Amino acid sequence: MARIGAGKRIVFASLPLLVLAGVAELVLRATDLAETCPNRFTDSQIWVCDPSLHFKLNREMRPTGEALNSEGFRGGEWGAKPPGVFRILALGDSCTFGLIARENFGFVKQPYPLKLQRLVERRIGEDRVEVLNAGVPGYNSFHGVLLLRTRLRDLDPDLITVRYGWNDQFLSARDWPFGSVLATFLIAIMMILLFLQALVSRRVETGAERPETRAVVPGHG
Repeated sequence: MARIGAGKRIVFASLPLLVLAGVAELVLRATDLAETCPNRFTDSQIWVCDPSLHFKLNREMRPTGEALNSEGFRGGEWGAKPPGVFRILALGDSCTFGLIARENFGFVKQPYPLKLQRLVERRIGEDRVEVLNAGVPGYNSFHGVLLLRTRLRDLDPDLITVRYGWNDQFLSARDWPFGSVLATFLIAIMMILLFLQALVSRRVETGAERPETRAVVPGHG
């Protein structure tokens, strides 16, 4: 079998992403899901408008008196992953971020990503594991996929935890045209295409690594 060149492997692996981009563009044009700023989140104490993700955290917010990091998330600064460190990325909503939404907003002093890091440090020592809190109150799994493909793509995590509670049901049904059916459909399409991308990449790499074969006819060497 002839080897497949690196260029063709890249093309085959990129096809699902091109289909995903095309589907997303059609949906945005058909449903007016694309946001413009300002919107109803512009003057919020928790969120500010974001033209791609609809909203994001307000950088002026001070959970328990501490500023958000330069990436706009809770916790310390994020940089390149140190050698030998096991990096955990915690995706999620208000429960991951550490926000309590009752009559008034309140903040958990130690959200569970921070507790996880301290628990691991007590067992195996410091500077071996880091847990990054990428929780955003109000986000659902659709936002999580977009974050992974954009703002969080260069973090190189060894493990990703996902905790989106009822936001896929409640917020999607309230904020999106056609309710949660459309949100669920888009999430399913994105997951399927990501799976196809991984499957195509694996098959192409397997085919490229397979040694060349030739037919041998008896009596002809």
